Amino acid sequence: MDNRERLKLLIKANKRDNLKFLLIEKCHRDMFYFFNTFLYTYDPRLLKFKACPFVLYPYQLDFLKDLEESYQSKKPLLVEKTRDMGFSWVFLGWILSHMLFERGFSAGIGSRKMGLVDERGSMKSLIERVRFMLRKLPKWLRGGYIEKEHTKIGQLIIPSTEAILTGEGGDNIGRGDRSSIYFLDEWAHIPRSAIVHEAVSQTSDCIIYGSTPNGKGNEFARLKFNTKIKVHTMHWSKHPKKDQKWYDKQAETMTPEQIAQELDISYNKSTKGRVYKWFDAQKHANEIINYDPRYPVYASFDWGIGDPTACLIIQYYSSTIHIIDYFETADTDIHKIFNLFLLPIISKYTHYNSTRTLSFTDLEGYYGDPDANNRSLQTGETLADCIYNDYHVKIRFKYPNLTGPRILSVRKMGNADRIRVSKNLLHVQDCLENYKFPEKEHGENEKPLHDWTSHICTALEYYIIFEHPIVKSKQQSQPVTSSRFR
Repeated sequence: MDNRERLKLLIKANKRDNLKFLLIEKCHRDMFYFFNTFLYTYDPRLLKFKACPFVLYPYQLDFLKDLEESYQSKKPLLVEKTRDMGFSWVFLGWILSHMLFERGFSAGIGSRKMGLVDERGSMKSLIERVRFMLRKLPKWLRGGYIEKEHTKIGQLIIPSTEAILTGEGGDNIGRGDRSSIYFLDEWAHIPRSAIVHEAVSQTSDCIIYGSTPNGKGNEFARLKFNTKIKVHTMHWSKHPKKDQKWYDKQAETMTPEQIAQELDISYNKSTKGRVYKWFDAQKHANEIINYDPRYPVYASFDWGIGDPTACLIIQYYSSTIHIIDYFETADTDIHKIFNLFLLPIISKYTHYNSTRTLSFTDLEGYYGDPDANNRSLQTGETLADCIYNDYHVKIRFKYPNLTGPRILSVRKMGNADRIRVSKNLLHVQDCLENYKFPEKEHGENEKPLHDWTSHICTALEYYIIFEHPIVKSKQQSQPVTSSRFR
C-alpha cells in the first residue's frame, strides 16, 4: 500500500470509530497487513522523503514466518545475512507488533555497544527505530503509548498490553530480566561472545542470533557449524532490487575480507590480520582436556593494571602444551586473584602421589610480565615480592620483554601442532581466533591490538617464551625468576 492509499485509509478511520476497531483487529490477526499498511522504515539515502512505507519483500515474509515459528515453539534461530537486507527493520517491526497485540510480551535486544542499541535521535540505534515506527502510527494504534511518558534510554513500554522492550550493550547483554524473546544484533561481532552467551542463555527460551559473518572464532560461527540450530539465510540474491550489477558496484570499494563478510556470507574469508592463523578450533580444541595427575601444572598470568588479569592453567606432556583451564577477572587485588580465582581451580586437582588437592606451592611454575619486578613507589615492594612473601611462589619471565619473539615462539609451537585447548574453554578459543594486528597499508604491525583478546594470548606468550622459546643468540632473551631470586 503506497502513501496515498494509506492516507485515504487514515482519513476514513479518523472519522469512523468502528473502522478504527476493525483495523486494529485486522492488524492483530494479520501481522503482514500491519506491516504493509501502517509501518514505515527510514532510509537516509533517499533524496526527498527519508521515511518510506514498509512493503515486505517475499524473502522478508519468509523470515517473518521462520521468526514466528521459532517464537511459538520457543526455539532459537540463527540468521546469517548480507548487509542492507532490512533484517533489523523486519525484526523490530515484529517486536512492535507483538508489543501492541500480546499482553505481557517482553523483548530484549543486545548489540556490541549500547549506542547501537539505543541513542536518542540516532536511527542507527535499534530502539530509536522502534520509536520512529511508533511515531508514524496513528494515535489510536499506539496502545496508549506517549513518548514522553513511556520510553527512556534502553527501555520502551506499551501501556495497553504492559509489554516492554529493553536494550543492553557489550558485556551487559543478558544481565536484565527474563524476556519472551531476545534478539542479538551482529552477534558475530560482539566481543567475548562465549561469556556473553552464557548470560543471555538464561534470559530467554527463544534467542534470535542475527549477523554477517566474522570468521569462525565466535559463538555465531560455532552455533552455525557445531549445533543443530535452525539457520535462516538472507543472501543478497533474494532481494528483488539487487543483481550482479549491484554486487559488482558494491565490491568496487570493498576489500576481499569485506566482500566475504558483507556480501558473500563467507566464514572462511571474513577475518583479516589474525596473529595466530595456525589456530583452528575444529582441530586444536576438539575435545575436553582433563587434568592429568601424572604431569606438572603451570600457571601463566597477564597482570592487569586497569585491565583484566588473565591466567591460563597449563600442563605439558607428549611434546604438547595442554591448556586445561583459565580465569579472567577485572579485580587487580593480588590476594583476591590467588584466593578467589586461582585456588578454586587448583583445588579441583589431586596431587600425583597422594589424595590431597594441590596447593599454590605444588604448581611447577608461575609465569608473567617482567613488570612484576618493578617496585611500587608507594610501598617499595614489587608484585613479585608480594607473591613470594605471601604465597611462596616465584614468577618467571624473560628479559627483554619483546612482543615479536613472544609471538614467534607461540607460532613455532602452533605451527608444529603442539598446542591444544580444552573444548569447553570457549573464551580462550575466541581470543586465539580474534587476536589481530591493527590494519596497516603494507604488511603487519609487530604489536597486536590491545583489546579483549590480548590478555589470554599474552598469558600464553609468557609461558611459551620462557619454556619453549625460538632459538636465539646468546645476547638475546634471558630467562629470569623474579629479580631477587636469580
